[in-house]
Amino acid sequence: YRNLEVVLLEDLEATEDVGRRVGLAEADSPLALIGDDDLYSFRLTHAHMIRRLVEAEARVIGIDMFFPNPSANDEPFGNACADAVEAGVPVVGIVATWDREVIDARDMVPALQDVIRYGRGTVREWSLDLLMERPGGASPMTSFALEVFAAWLHPDARMQPFVSERERRVELRFERQGVPVATESVEFTSLDQKGDAFTGIRDDDRMYSLILDVPTVEDIGSMAHPYHEVLTLGDEAFDDLFRDKLVLIANGITDIHQTPDGRRVPGVWKQASAIAQMMAGVTVRNVGTHQNWVGTTTLILVSMLVGMVCSRGMSRWIASIVVVMSIVAGSLILEFGFRYIVPPFMPSVVAVACIETSALVQRAVRQARSL
Repeated sequence: YRNLEVVLLEDLEATEDVGRRVGLAEADSPLALIGDDDLYSFRLTHAHMIRRLVEAEARVIGIDMFFPNPSANDEPFGNACADAVEAGVPVVGIVATWDREVIDARDMVPALQDVIRYGRGTVREWSLDLLMERPGGASPMTSFALEVFAAWLHPDARMQPFVSERERRVELRFERQGVPVATESVEFTSLDQKGDAFTGIRDDDRMYSLILDVPTVEDIGSMAHPYHEVLTLGDEAFDDLFRDKLVLIANGITDIHQTPDGRRVPGVWKQASAIAQMMAGVTVRNVGTHQNWVGTTTLILVSMLVGMVCSRGMSRWIASIVVVMSIVAGSLILEFGFRYIVPPFMPSVVAVACIETSALVQRAVRQARSL
């Protein structure tokens, strides 16, 4: 998480008070109704925050808040985002639906639609939908976390995703003014086809998901910065904190999720976890992967024992088969990764190899004793 910082809006009164002191408060304007709580949008304040982040040379700004309704301050907010993009700092917003037809009408004010990149949120607990493919759709639709990660990799390029189900990865192809500049890849850990009417997911949509690590209390403590405190930071402290960082500005009031260990934390930590995993090139393997390692280790030990007992029955042609199988297995592992070869091909290679190796050792020992 060393490249991530999170500015968390948790205390509306404190934020409003600080905003009023610096001339930014928007008088009683509950602009986004979420559940039973009014979440103040603070769009002038966000504009001020974004301008300071650009001056501090932040690398990417992700806004994990919804802005579905117009306000009197949309224009300065949109202008701040446009100026950030022009200065080379991508701004990524989030929307609640995977249905393109309702995004413009419900999830984003016009001042932002043509200015910032945006990705979709997720409703799953401690997994995150990276990408959605719709049968007959023009191109895959991307998540907020994937868009933020892509902006981090190549801030001045546009990303086009392509899915390789066989290799269980999403290729991110970057172009600058129509010219290819790079290709990166992100692994996914599961494929789901379960509709969700609220988020615009149909039964035949293919959702490529990432199982998430859960940030520790220490991780959250080191990354989280209260919104109202960040507003009052001096220029030097502000610049030191956010220079060359990926900054997430997030709602910590109504967007709350429960972790597997029972903690209740803002949903932005799911986004932060996914982004950090992609940054590190790490994905949480499918549940049960450790069992493959345990099974393989057990096979090695059992096979060595069998080899010692059956050494007299081994022959040279078995050794030749083992060599060929090992070369094939090694090539496949280099291409696809260990976890795709383990069941059931790799254990059989290991078993035969260990049996034959043990037999060869036993034969060599007998020959040495006979000299």
